[in-house]
Amino acid sequence: MRRITCAAIPATQLRGTMAHPVLSQFRILVVDNQRAMRGILRSLLGQIGIRDIVEADGPEEAINQLVEGTRFGKPIDLVITELHLQGMSGRELIEHLRQGRTADLDPTIPVLVLTGERDPVQLDEVRAAGASEILEKPIAAPELVRVIAQRAGIAISPKEIAALMVNTPQHSVSIRSGASGQTRR
Repeated sequence: MRRITCAAIPATQLRGTMAHPVLSQFRILVVDNQRAMRGILRSLLGQIGIRDIVEADGPEEAINQLVEGTRFGKPIDLVITELHLQGMSGRELIEHLRQGRTADLDPTIPVLVLTGERDPVQLDEVRAAGASEILEKPIAAPELVRVIAQRAGIAISPKEIAALMVNTPQHSVSIRSGASGQTRR
């Protein structure tokens, strides 16, 4: 994984930019079989300045996107996946990546799991598989930004996150799925 480093940027310098200068260089893969959920994440990530967002509707497509990015010199920096997917689960996707089953893929790529799952046994299995972080739905936008920055090795203060959120039109968004606003499991 490529690491991008920078000095801390004062929140006052971030106001009006709507983008953290380092986060804006990131390429993120969003894996979810629900198009609406991918769209919500794409919108949120775009609002904080992340412009290079790749989508996959399942694990197989995710693996193809990861391989393609590596081969064409545009590697994915971070994966955000739903736990419950069609075909291979999010846990199985993580195991596939961590065990190096596909040549050319970085087995240490950060993988964030976004889920409504509450079963501690399943969550422990996801951690054991190598999830970088498990994020419980609904997740607030500032928490998602904090975790992405942390996993990307970027020091970002709560003030910087707040500055990004002030400039984000939907700064109070919580990520949920389903027409009724229910958390998907």
